[in-house]
Amino acid sequence: MLPLVLAAFFVLVVAIGAAALWSRDAAITANERIAALSAVQGPFEKVKIGQTSQPELVKLGLDANHYKTQALSGMGLQEYFMPKTTVELD
Repeated sequence: MLPLVLAAFFVLVVAIGAAALWSRDAAITANERIAALSAVQGPFEKVKIGQTSQPELVKLGLDANHYKTQALSGMGLQEYFMPKTTVELD
């Protein structure tokens, strides 16, 4: 029984390691990620929640099409993180 448990443990560790390696985006280096974060952080600090309009966000450089973002309502947020649960509320 012990060899079977050890083999299963080994397969699990290898699978987790492979998933961790494949989940990294090799096309973007760490320096590019940091540069992208700093490029967005400055304009983001100028945003006033509930007051900044969509055209003002575009002027700040926070274009939804460029960063592949979505505008979600409360219900849309629930559906995004917990799919197929909003049907109960209808």
